[in-house]
Amino acid sequence: MSNFKITYLTESLDLISKVENFISDWVNDEDFIETKTSGSTGIPKVIKLNKEKMAASAKMTGTYFDFKSGQKALLCLSPDTIGGKMMILRSFLFGLELYVVDINRNPLEKVDFNVNFAAMVPLQIQSIIEKNPEKLNLINQLLIGGANVSSQLEDSLKKFETIAFESFGMTETMSHVAVRKLNQSTFQPFEALPGISFEIEQNQLIVNAPHLGIKKLNTNDIVDIVDEKHFFWQGRADFVINSGGIKFFPEKIERKISHLIDSKYFVSSEQDSLLGEKIILVIEGDENISERQQLVENLKSKLDKFENPKKIYFSNQFVLTESGKINRKETLKTVLI
Repeated sequence: MSNFKITYLTESLDLISKVENFISDWVNDEDFIETKTSGSTGIPKVIKLNKEKMAASAKMTGTYFDFKSGQKALLCLSPDTIGGKMMILRSFLFGLELYVVDINRNPLEKVDFNVNFAAMVPLQIQSIIEKNPEKLNLINQLLIGGANVSSQLEDSLKKFETIAFESFGMTETMSHVAVRKLNQSTFQPFEALPGISFEIEQNQLIVNAPHLGIKKLNTNDIVDIVDEKHFFWQGRADFVINSGGIKFFPEKIERKISHLIDSKYFVSSEQDSLLGEKIILVIEGDENISERQQLVENLKSKLDKFENPKKIYFSNQFVLTESGKINRKETLKTVLI
């Protein structure tokens, strides 16, 4: 902690204030920090996170990624989110040099030096690859969270020297409890961080993390478990589609078609008198008839027969959660009218 240092590469007084306020809140006499859940599967709620457990989570990450005092870390996630808060805390506890940049799609725009550790959402990484890909190699270890990593993005990351990881976690676990190494020739399972173990009940993941005060935390995540330390993620139980008696995971279908659609999109369902539920595809933007016809053909070539969307809807603008994730439920209300 003695080497902890902050360098602001932003002129945003609001952002600077949020970083400073978090540090002030951390060193005050309260034993908790207030934060909001992401709201990706429900209404966002304010919860209190125990500081001792937050510190344990931060140290768990630092141990896994082998943090050393004086290393450079990058803050490009909002301090309003658990991801941003934990990035500040890791730097504080391990004595890292934290560089704070504008929270936007291209967070490396002002970065011209090597960074030991950074955390970003997929949208930021995709933007960097499109605008100045050479800068991605400035980052040694990159943690990706906030949304699923598409197969297209995973393939793109194999071209870079950056060691990239997809994270799995939630606000209630104080950031991630497992990571999946990307840049590999084969598809890797998620691996538990130190002190974490997993079990399943009805194919849904249960998290055990005694040092975080977590025992048998039930999640809505459907997984194929390898052992108590490894699992393959399938999708969210609350998103599962039952069509004609067959269960489909929207997230798996989305991974298969990620390279076919440039706009925001998601796979969901609507009621069907014959199938019970039928698979649909929702795309952000205006409909183009010729492009739609080509997309239909491309989907047929990439998806199994029963995975193909029965309908394609277009939405002018998706409804997003406060943390920037697609709010599927509210967006569906705008198209299924």
